Amino acid sequence: VARYLIKTISQLGSGNKPVGTTAYLARVEQLIQYQSDVKRAEDWLKPNVVIEAFEARAARMSVAVAQNLSKFTDPEEGFQELSADLVEAAAAHCQLIVVS
Repeated sequence: VARYLIKTISQLGSGNKPVGTTAYLARVEQLIQYQSDVKRAEDWLKPNVVIEAFEARAARMSVAVAQNLSKFTDPEEGFQELSADLVEAAAAHCQLIVVS
């Protein structure tokens, strides 16, 4: 899952539009800037509010780990060094799928 997320993010600049479970990454710029409009606890009962929050979280985590990974000259070394971050980003993506 983590490798797929990194691959998808790396292809965003080349005009490839994400599909399927990563379609939300097409709005990555918007999601990185996302700030919740939740004012009361009842607002969390709206499915679209919950989904957008999970999308923003997954996008932010995926982009952050992709940026950190790009600092390594050897991608495999980067994957080993950042394995915990990659797992967390993959988990956030999977949690988004479950919530969706």
